[in-house]
Amino acid sequence: MSNKLALATAYKRQHPEESFQTVSNAYNVASSTLYDHVTASRSLNTSHANKALSDPMEMALVNKVNDYADRGTLLSPAHVKSLAEMVLERKLGVMMATPA
Repeated sequence: MSNKLALATAYKRQHPEESFQTVSNAYNVASSTLYDHVTASRSLNTSHANKALSDPMEMALVNKVNDYADRGTLLSPAHVKSLAEMVLERKLGVMMATPA
């Protein structure tokens, strides 16, 4: 958690009468993220998330995408999925290429 977010979360917990928007503006953090952290409505620990790529594989993929970007080529989600499958050496499900 970023230092600004940690400070905003602590402040909001100590001052529940203040609105999330007011606190998020003061600390320059997203109000939805602040809300999630204060209310713990989402899991704050994503280290156990089900990931297809290991951290080194993900870094290799990010580096490859950045190489394309450095040459002025923006990749479609389908192309990124294809690169991920090459790194992983297996096919990924259809949700991998769905834009967020």
